[in-house]
Amino acid sequence: MMLGCPGITSSLGNYCKNLQHLGLCATFGSETASFIVKHLSELESLSLKKSSLTLDALLIFDGHKKLRILDLEHSLFVDAEVLTRVSHGRRCDKAWLVKNLGTKAKKWNEGIHEKVSVFSPLCFGKCHKDDEAGLLGFKAGITEDPEGMLSSWIPGTISPSLLKVRQLTQLFLRNLRNLTGPLPEGLFDLPMLKQVYIEDNKLSGPLSLGKSPKSSRLTDLSLLRNQFTGPIPSSSISQFTQLEVLLLDDNKLSGGIPYGIQRLKNLTILSLRNNQLSGGIPNVFRSLALLKELYISHNNFFGEIPASFSFLAPQLQIFNASRNALTGKIPNYLNNFEKLETLDLSYNQLSGQIPKTKFKFPSESFEGNDRLCGSPLPPCRK
Repeated sequence: MMLGCPGITSSLGNYCKNLQHLGLCATFGSETASFIVKHLSELESLSLKKSSLTLDALLIFDGHKKLRILDLEHSLFVDAEVLTRVSHGRRCDKAWLVKNLGTKAKKWNEGIHEKVSVFSPLCFGKCHKDDEAGLLGFKAGITEDPEGMLSSWIPGTISPSLLKVRQLTQLFLRNLRNLTGPLPEGLFDLPMLKQVYIEDNKLSGPLSLGKSPKSSRLTDLSLLRNQFTGPIPSSSISQFTQLEVLLLDDNKLSGGIPYGIQRLKNLTILSLRNNQLSGGIPNVFRSLALLKELYISHNNFFGEIPASFSFLAPQLQIFNASRNALTGKIPNYLNNFEKLETLDLSYNQLSGQIPKTKFKFPSESFEGNDRLCGSPLPPCRK
């Protein structure tokens, strides 16, 4: 049974048996999940953004033979007991949506692919104000909380049960402020996994990517703005040979840039900003011919820019290495970077004359290097 809009799933089963893409903002348990698996057999992607569901409902989706994408962005997992104790909602069909949401619902329908149906917000009946379970159910129906007034409710972790969804290709868990704990052991053993965006949470512990991860199709990995610690595991990261985007900014990672990075020949964006990484920048760039954006600022890197950096020309477009402790001269081959549009080497310990480049970079790109000179900084002394 679906709480909030109980008539929607039965209507879909009767009239939309060939539906391939579906978006729901709802609160439901195992019965609704079972209905979707049984009656919507052609479904390939299911978006449950800002929804609330029980873990057993999530596991049932594993039985769907064609489901490849499950989007859980801003979703909330609750106890089955919560669902049974919340008052039943009134019927909310499409006419109700258009009447109550007006132009907003019409814009959703007009702006979405014809095979996608979006049904939203919950319409709960009254519940006992002193009933904790009722309050949690109420919170589950709130789709926006810009002031973060409910951010302290229901802390949780990523359940290992997620690993049973073997056909999962995309995982989006963003801005779940009370999502804590480590990455589930075995997450990167899911064989179909292509994109992982677990951002703006409070996950912590070592960056556990598995000893021999089986997610050989992984193209995007973003763990931005969490609290991961320890080194970037070289042997694990080197297994993701199809990786195109690697974003690990704003954590507490330590150690150096792993040599395993050089195996990621399809990498286009590498971002390691604002960690506690240290050591010299290793000679790992010779094989990264597709790299377009490189961010390593706000760390503790020292030493010279390595010789293999020259192999990133001419395709590199952005290079930010500000606020480290880099030394030596800026290489003359910087002039070979014909597509370099953004350069930030500020607040290091670089010295010598700034080489000429195709683009004229502002003085802010080089400030904070006391021994650096030449345009756009003051001229070098003869």
